[in-house]
Amino acid sequence: MYDSIVKAANSVFDLDARLPARVFRHKARRIGFFEFDDVLDAAFWSTIQTIARGHEDEEVFLLVVEPDPVVYFRQHFHYYGAAQLPVDIVPEVYMETISAEPLESPADALLYNGQIMTFTGPSGGFGIWCERELEVGVIGLFDGRETGTPFELPSGMIWRSVEDAIQLMAPTFRDRKTPEELALSLRTHYQSA
Repeated sequence: MYDSIVKAANSVFDLDARLPARVFRHKARRIGFFEFDDVLDAAFWSTIQTIARGHEDEEVFLLVVEPDPVVYFRQHFHYYGAAQLPVDIVPEVYMETISAEPLESPADALLYNGQIMTFTGPSGGFGIWCERELEVGVIGLFDGRETGTPFELPSGMIWRSVEDAIQLMAPTFRDRKTPEELALSLRTHYQSA
């Protein structure tokens, strides 16, 4: 199962990239940013379901990129930092999955220690990339399918622009201002999508 999750994620994401660089392998038809903490809430599962169902995916693949799913999670806790989630599960099961605590170290649940998390489905029609350090996530849609009209999602989630993402990142820096070179790079890689 782990190998198929990595294969699916690797077809959608450049797993070695980090924001503000382009994390998607293909140009997205539509891009939306959101606050990282949204992914840690049960309501986010409704967002994932809407996108996955819009791409006729019956399951969603979660892969934690950092800490390393093999070197860290597998080596220390005997499981991978990855999950295959049926699209029809309830939000509580999503939360149980990301908050499952290793017996040896409760602080290493994905909910607390997932620094970079990705979501995609077998179709490869969408990708969700989340970075805790910068406090943002980005959703990319790669094909012509719509998830709503116009691009609406459940749970009150707000789709944000590149400029909004730059503002969301600001508190993570010492002077509470996103460095101009980071802002420029994010605009370069995501503004035209």
